[in-house]
Amino acid sequence: MLNLGLGLQASILGLRAESESFSVQAIGAVMAIYYVGFIIGSLKIPRLVDKVGHIRTFSVMASLASASVLLHAVWISPWSWALFRGITGFCLVGMSLVVESWLNEKARNEERGAVLSIYMMVLLGSTAMGQLLLTVASTDGYFLFVVVSVLLSLALLPLALSTRPTPVHVPTKRMRFGALMEQSPVGVIGALASGCMSGSFWTLGAVFAKRIGLAPEAIGVFMFCLVVGGLFSTWPIGRLSDRMDRRFVLIIQAALILLISVAMHWPGVENSSWIYPLAFLAGGAVLPVYAVSVALVNDQLKHGEFVPASATLLLVYGIGATLGPLLASTSMNFLGPTGLFSLTAVVALCVGLYAAYRLTIRAPLPSEELSAFIPTPRTTAAAYALHPDAEEDTAEEEATHNNPSTDKL
Repeated sequence: MLNLGLGLQASILGLRAESESFSVQAIGAVMAIYYVGFIIGSLKIPRLVDKVGHIRTFSVMASLASASVLLHAVWISPWSWALFRGITGFCLVGMSLVVESWLNEKARNEERGAVLSIYMMVLLGSTAMGQLLLTVASTDGYFLFVVVSVLLSLALLPLALSTRPTPVHVPTKRMRFGALMEQSPVGVIGALASGCMSGSFWTLGAVFAKRIGLAPEAIGVFMFCLVVGGLFSTWPIGRLSDRMDRRFVLIIQAALILLISVAMHWPGVENSSWIYPLAFLAGGAVLPVYAVSVALVNDQLKHGEFVPASATLLLVYGIGATLGPLLASTSMNFLGPTGLFSLTAVVALCVGLYAAYRLTIRAPLPSEELSAFIPTPRTTAAAYALHPDAEEDTAEEEATHNNPSTDKL
């Protein structure tokens, strides 16, 4: 319910901002504030959950997010929308943290990898389906805003009515950025680049589609193809990364992104049916970059470091996702709609070159030392505690939670 609604909301806002004559740079700035709220929520929400509990936190966040969606349709200006988008990003972290803590608490050790994989499929699948709701009504009225608000409100019902015990803890520890960069510099840069490219797609993809002249119903299909591409490609790319140096897989992804971005600039492509397969391929190449980066970092970690390292990696992704819409909107302002893919081309080129350089510095790990690839969401650190490699992290976190005198350094 959450991702069905929030996936739809991002596209609605981009299209409505276009109709309200926001400049493309204003649209990029407004949409980027969502990730500022996301970063703040990642830092503050765990303490709120510990203080007031999971169900209360989810209830407050769902109600606040539902209200902020409707307020977009009441006060229409870049300044008010930036505030509402920041609130939405903050609330998403709170709601996701509660859901993922619950999954982590209830999943048995032998099924944690399967639970995480299914959860990832639900996130991307529901986000993709949300794009198709763009065809239901015009973004110029209130109807779609009401639909999003209703979906967020309905998401509250299963947890509010639950009689099961709430989780006992949420992960709060983070690895220092310098230590993480020393462990896996390519993984960190990959996460930053993933945030930059994915954040641009989520926030400005619908604006790109509208500016190249796609009809309203075709915009929903375009965004659907973009998300579904990532859904279908994540497992094959992940399995490939289990069989070779993951840095080389990132180089392959970067090359594909570069080629697809060049194809998006091809004269006349926006008026042909090729735009939809290209969107599918673009999503398929870009969206798994983060999961491969997480796996690359995990290969270099010691036991007990996975959740703290992933929590820091998530903040790196958030920083990239904040910068991405700002840079992409500036590029679109100067180069036109295809400036969105000009940015992805530049970012992909930088990642590919850096990964190639690092191949000459550090030898690949032996295959028996590699962790198995499991797709990971970009939501909260609680999701990473579901990863089979995080069992020691979870046990240590529980001990810390149950014994407040434990050293938390």
